[in-house]
Amino acid sequence: MSTTYRQLTLAQRYQIQSDLAAGFSVTETATRLACHRSTVYRELKRCPGSGYQANKAQQASQHRRRNAAKHSKFSLDLWRCIRQALKRSFSPAMISHRLHLESSRLSVSTATVYRWLRWDWQHGGSWYCYLQRAMRPYRRTYGQRSWRSRYDDHRSIHERPVSAQERGRLGDWEGDTMYGKQGHLVTLVDRKSRFVLAKKIALRTKKLTTEAVVEMLKDQPRHTLTLDNGVEFADHKLIEDRTATEVYFADPYASWQRGSNENANGRLRRFIPRSTDLAKYSSQKLRRIVERLNHQPRKCLGWRSSYEVYYGVSVALMM
Repeated sequence: MSTTYRQLTLAQRYQIQSDLAAGFSVTETATRLACHRSTVYRELKRCPGSGYQANKAQQASQHRRRNAAKHSKFSLDLWRCIRQALKRSFSPAMISHRLHLESSRLSVSTATVYRWLRWDWQHGGSWYCYLQRAMRPYRRTYGQRSWRSRYDDHRSIHERPVSAQERGRLGDWEGDTMYGKQGHLVTLVDRKSRFVLAKKIALRTKKLTTEAVVEMLKDQPRHTLTLDNGVEFADHKLIEDRTATEVYFADPYASWQRGSNENANGRLRRFIPRSTDLAKYSSQKLRRIVERLNHQPRKCLGWRSSYEVYYGVSVALMM
């Protein structure tokens, strides 16, 4: 049997005041109010003094409700902090959990951020535009599938060490390329920290792709590299020789085996859509975009950023 709890009204508080003044006991007063006597006892305990005053008790109750922990504490400082995070492409969940980690003064739930954005949209605002857009729906491929490429003496992903499978160390990378207009991107993602590296190449050839991968891995911890079966990775033996990294290949048409890299490419597409002319993107502009991704808090990392996990530091992202 469920019980519905209701706050005492001002009329009920005046009833308590008049009954006590007339000499009724607490139990008799509770019976006349049709409530439990503990309700009246608690009400009197909250309002100590020589005599119970209904008006002051009502004001005290309203003050408690306004300042209760569950009450929404909207403030300009909090809204300013949320807007700054939205400009940095943080999702409402990122904002909520990162504030919980960084600030003891400001806090907000994910649902509240969405409510505020909806309210802003209904009143002509445009902050909802900073929310992530849904990607195009998956389309099933029909017909017979064939290998796009076959490499001699390649290592299968099923031979990859357990430490790489379990994301237990830094230096286990996943790699792929992203198509673009007037250029392409080579992307690498560390499996443990989800730290992203990206480099622009003019043509998606095996020579340029190999040079880009070697340059990106040069100063990074490296143990393994998992790639897809694209023709641009035909020189995988050269990558192994020049970086001392074991290269593995995912199964054909099994992009989920490189889930971290596919996720990173999808997040990059928010800033670099397929229609983007990459010739207009300088190395500095691309680096700023990648830094923006690496400084976003991630749920899979306990709401720490990839930068914090990769370098073992703590960074204030919200304040």
